[in-house]
This record gives sequence, structure tokens and C-alpha cells, in this order.
Amino acid sequence: MRTGVKNVLVDISEKTILKEFSSQAKISSARRLQRRVKRDGKDELLPSLSVLVKFQGQFLPRAISYHFYIGVYRHPNLPFSKNIFNSLHCFLSQFPSLILIGDFNAHHSLWGSPRSNSAGSALCDLVETLDLCCLNPDSTPTFFPHPSRSPSTIDLTFSSSDLHGSDHSPISLFVRKKIKFVNLFSNKFRLSRRQWISVAALLEDRARAISEDSSAASLSISPDEGYQVFVKGIMSCIKDFIPTNNKNKHHIANSKGRSPRSPPPALWWTPECDEAIRDRSTFLKNFKNAPTPENYALYQASVRTTRKFLRSVKRKRWKEFCEKLDALTPTADLWKMLKRFKDRRLASGGSVSSGGNHESDQILQATIHQICPSSCSPPIPASSDNVNNALLWLDQPFSLNEIEAALSAVKVSSSPSLDRVEYRLLKLLPTNLLSCLLFIFNIFYSSSYFLFQWFHSIIHFVPKPHGKGF
Repeated sequence: MRTGVKNVLVDISEKTILKEFSSQAKISSARRLQRRVKRDGKDELLPSLSVLVKFQGQFLPRAISYHFYIGVYRHPNLPFSKNIFNSLHCFLSQFPSLILIGDFNAHHSLWGSPRSNSAGSALCDLVETLDLCCLNPDSTPTFFPHPSRSPSTIDLTFSSSDLHGSDHSPISLFVRKKIKFVNLFSNKFRLSRRQWISVAALLEDRARAISEDSSAASLSISPDEGYQVFVKGIMSCIKDFIPTNNKNKHHIANSKGRSPRSPPPALWWTPECDEAIRDRSTFLKNFKNAPTPENYALYQASVRTTRKFLRSVKRKRWKEFCEKLDALTPTADLWKMLKRFKDRRLASGGSVSSGGNHESDQILQATIHQICPSSCSPPIPASSDNVNNALLWLDQPFSLNEIEAALSAVKVSSSPSLDRVEYRLLKLLPTNLLSCLLFIFNIFYSSSYFLFQWFHSIIHFVPKPHGKGF
């Protein structure tokens, strides 16, 4: 079923329409209509304000809703201009309901300012014309100037009248806005120490059945099939402890404005930094309790001192970290550093993704070509017979002692391959299961066979600033 939606701004793309519009029926597609305009004797097709929406099912919804959050900033040093507010009025009048938020740098008694200026009067006229309501609490300043000047409210929030007000008792509301996060894929299982102990017990109980099934499949079908049966068997011991939904969800900011999954503290942060922040908060509290010029001067001095101190500590600790980097630096340390970046999970406009622009795709393909070129250097010349005879021991099957020695030297923090069999899981295998895995590996080695998963790797590209490669 199809219907038309009018008064949809031209700047809103069809992709945004599918994401932001909501209705009782699921929207399957949206296509903006075009209007014919005659210019200089020629007909041109321009985007119109109407959108053709297609729904799934046989019934049309009663209504389609969409919300607009508009942010405004007016620089305090710019002279007042009536044209700016007229343009803002023309823009806002297109929306049936809206929430207007911003730093207007405008003063008026409507939102609790002790004085009014031209910008405040123009904003007040705009609010009354559009039938907007001010949501700022009474007597709550948002800017604290010198004590010779009164605190003022310049950060304002307005909403349409149909979104504010009721004949019921007032209640406190805050907007819980979903924040788009980047999906961080991981092949590793995040289990607790007690869960890993339970996995080891299950492996011990099912070891005989897994070994028999894997060995039979390797001999009767193929070693590849035997390995798949082996992986499926040991994974059955761990699947009960894996969360049913392991995907990254959209996180909702809490009342303090932080995500439930906050990034770890910065590497450069020290206890002295916490002390500096506490001192600054103390000076601010003293100024609020007693707004004297002396307290204001102390507060401003603490702000400057704290800012200077944090910058110096950050610069010093970053320099110390970079000086420690060399060719022997473990990659785990680098990844740990990257994971400590603030808001690293937030999707940014400059991030490279599968749906990025053409230039980003070209940079990504060039980087992949450097890492995995389409052709390799000529093969190494064959060695002499004497050398081959001296290395015959390399063709011998691997022993149980060798695989145990190899597992004892691995790092459990290493990332697993595509089959998700990580080293920590292999180190929990009982002797009979480890012998079964060794049997399958020796078949691979003697027949020069390599699994599909061993030909592929997962590479995480870290984009450089300003789109200058990876």
C-alpha cells in the first residue's frame, strides 16, 4: 500500500526518512517526488516537499510521525540582525512540532533574565509567533560571569505547545535519545573464571564422544569434515555460556549524560588530576554560595590552573608512551591504548564504512592492496638434495609433547581465527581431545592441506585523521 506525505524538507534524504519516520505499519520504501519548473524556457525537475511512502501489508496507518531536534548557536560578539530571526522563523514554521535547543546569548524576562536586549526581544517574538514553550526551570542560570554582572540564562530549550503542558500535576521529564554506536566485532568469548571452569568440566565429560565422532569423520569423509565435527563438539560445551544476543546494541544515555558502557579512564590520568578537578569544583561551589569578586577571581584562577595542569600532564604522559614504542612493542599494548580513546564507539561522519563515499572506498582498497597484493615475488629456488636430506625430520608427524609445548607458550589474549577457537579453549582440552586434534593436524600436514579459515584473516583498519589513509 502507498500513500503520500507532504511538507518533508528537501534536505531530508530518503535514507533518513526510512530511519526517522514511524507508523503503525512498517515502511518498506520511500521515494521523493519531483516537480517540474520552467527556467529560461526550459523544463527542469526539482525535488518537491512530497514523499511517496510504501508500506508492508494491506492496510494504511492512521498517521506518520517524525520528530525534529534543532540546535542553534548565536555568537555573542556578532551584532544583532533581525534577518537572522526571520530566516529562523521561516525554517521553523515548516514543522508541525519541534524541540528547539541552543545557546542563543539572548536575555529576556521570559526565561528569568534580569534584563532584556534586542536579541532576547526578537527571540521572544519568535517563540510567541510559533507558539513555543520555554522548558528552562525558573531561577536556574546557565552562565556565571563576574560578580559585577548578574548570572544569566542563555542556554535555552523550547518545544511546541502540544508537546508541553497538561492539566495534570507536573512531572519531571528528560529525553532518552538513542545514540548510534559503531558495532565492534569480536571473535573472543567473554566468560568469567567460573564459567571457564564449567566449560572445562563439560569438555572432560564429552571428550570421548567428540574424539570418536571427529576421528571417524576424518577417516571416512575428509580431514576437513573431521575438524569441523571437532570444532562443533567443543563449541557445544561453550555455547550455553554465551549470551543469546552478543551484538552491540544502541546504548541509551543515562540521566548524567554518560553511556552505560563508558570507556576506561585515560592512560595519562593521574590522582593529581582528580585532585585538581575537586579543587576547581570547590572554588565554583564557594562562588555560588558567596558571589563576591574575590571568590570569582579564585574560581577563574582555578579554571586556568586546572586547564594548564591537565594539558601538561597529558602532553608529558603521551610523550612517555610514544618513547616506549619500538619494533618489540606488543600489539596488545597498542590496542589497549586505542580502546581508551573517548567516544571511540560513536559513529562519526569521517569514519570509513562500507557505505562511505567513493574517495574513502578508494583509500581503503589501496590499503588492502598494499597489505595483500594481487601478485607475489618469484618463488625461492629449490634447495640441493643434501639440504633436503638433512631436513627430513621436518616431515615427521607432530608429537603430543610438541603441541603441549606450543600451547604452553601462546598468549590467551591473542585473537582467534574465523572458527572462534581461541587458545584459552585449547588449553582446557583434556589429553584425549588434544590427541584427537593432533591426529587431525598430522593428516593436514602430511597431505599438505590447509583449512579455508587459515587462508583468511580479520583486519581492523584504523583511519588516520582527516581521511589521510590508514
